[in-house]
Amino acid sequence: MTTRSLHARLQEYCDCYVESDLKAELERFVGGSRQPCDEDETEAALKVLALILLGGVERRTHRICVSEKLISLSGGENGLAATFSPEITTRLSQILGEIAGIGNGKDRGRISLGLRGDEILLTIERVLTDEKDELIVGIPSLRAS
Repeated sequence: MTTRSLHARLQEYCDCYVESDLKAELERFVGGSRQPCDEDETEAALKVLALILLGGVERRTHRICVSEKLISLSGGENGLAATFSPEITTRLSQILGEIAGIGNGKDRGRISLGLRGDEILLTIERVLTDEKDELIVGIPSLRAS
């Protein structure tokens, strides 16, 4: 049996959610309010990541910060911050790092996503200090649609 990569599954969720009400979908996961269901942490984190990335692109956000409990979008039209369960943000950070190739001394990487016929190249950077451990997702400036 062939297992689809995390990157391929992320792309599939982006394709699935691209025309949906992102805010309504995301609210199912905010603050750990998600009802227990049969999906595991990886699938939940992939869904949240897809929704956050699509929200960032839609809002013309310049960067997304992922920390232990908080994910924030800054720049662009409006900022946004949402609190998630530590299980989701921890797994989301692991997924971002794995897809971008971060780890073993490497603090930066890239992820390519295909959205609406365009390719978006996201930059991922791990910022580790005594006070925080977060991932910064850089979103390139996109042309107006």
